Amino acid sequence: MERRPLVANGPAFSRGQPLKTFDFSPRIFRPVGSSKRDRAVVRCRRSHRHCSAWVWYPRQNLFVAEIGISATGGQVLDGTPCVGARPCRAGARAHALQFGIPPSNVPMLAYRHAFHAGNAADVLKHIVLLGVLERMGAKDKGYWYIDTHAGAGSYRLSERMAQRLAEYQTGIGLLWGRKDLPPPVADYVRRIREFNADGDLRTYPGSPALASMVLRPQDRMRLFELHTTDFRALNATWGQQPNVEVRNSDGFSGIKALLPPPTRRGVVLVDPSYELDSDYGQLVSALRDAIARFATGVYCVWYPQLQSLESIRLPKRLKALAPSSWIHAQLTTSAPRADGYGLMGSGMFIINPPFGLQRSLETVLPWLARVLGQEGAGKSVVEGLAP
Repeated sequence: MERRPLVANGPAFSRGQPLKTFDFSPRIFRPVGSSKRDRAVVRCRRSHRHCSAWVWYPRQNLFVAEIGISATGGQVLDGTPCVGARPCRAGARAHALQFGIPPSNVPMLAYRHAFHAGNAADVLKHIVLLGVLERMGAKDKGYWYIDTHAGAGSYRLSERMAQRLAEYQTGIGLLWGRKDLPPPVADYVRRIREFNADGDLRTYPGSPALASMVLRPQDRMRLFELHTTDFRALNATWGQQPNVEVRNSDGFSGIKALLPPPTRRGVVLVDPSYELDSDYGQLVSALRDAIARFATGVYCVWYPQLQSLESIRLPKRLKALAPSSWIHAQLTTSAPRADGYGLMGSGMFIINPPFGLQRSLETVLPWLARVLGQEGAGKSVVEGLAP
């Protein structure tokens, strides 16, 4: 959905506008160029000097946490929704009720990955990703690694966003001091330790950083990130690296120009934020097109395990795209909540997986479920048609 500046009493509220007259009280705005019925409600917390705007699109019956407004720098910051997943959900749900909007239409995840860095979902995603890339490196011929939603690249766990929910404590934090790690988990933790030389868990490397540790001189890395702030951080680290290209654009559409890669070998990691239900359909459409262009590519799809119909249906939709070679790995760490909200776990769906990956995951995931599961809720599923 297109992001639009907001108007209040006529003038547009757009990026870079000073907030000298902003009064930190609830206000109603209208997205520029939208239907007269579209509305945005802005709530501010004086203590954090931060405002979050939620826009209601009545034609889609959708409530979107869309624009963050920060008075700290005296500017409107578009594309930065809320400070933390829980404040987003609580605020959006409260405002949704004012408009009579079903709470099911309110996004449930924070837009910035820094809030979730190192959580149990990252543990699963990165163990699978490392397993795929290491097996791809078994052949001398080079391959391309493409990340459609690369994020900032790495995350300082002491920073405000990571500390807000401190999800890393129930993810990588539970593995950090253990001595009984299965080999794939031990390899994953060893690579995280290389970013924390003093032995304390201070930094969590994202997918690009972990992939760079596995890639060889003959391999290539292509990174997409649409969020302006995360792109700047990503580009500062990787933009000048050899064999790496960073793009500030949408990965769903961007991969079209890269497939098939010149070497005819490639791994594509697809892990969008799933902020909107439409992300699921967009993902399936992008994958269908990618497979038509590059049928032998390895596609790794991360998804959140939610109680929503879209999340439940996604593995079945992905199986239909790859009827002959796939692995579905799901790690549940929390029991479903009575209100239907919250992340229960996550899954990885791999199309055209490399040899030996399924057997490795069948050993590792039950162990992860026991260690990362909260209050006995841990369980795992590994299924597939793989070599």
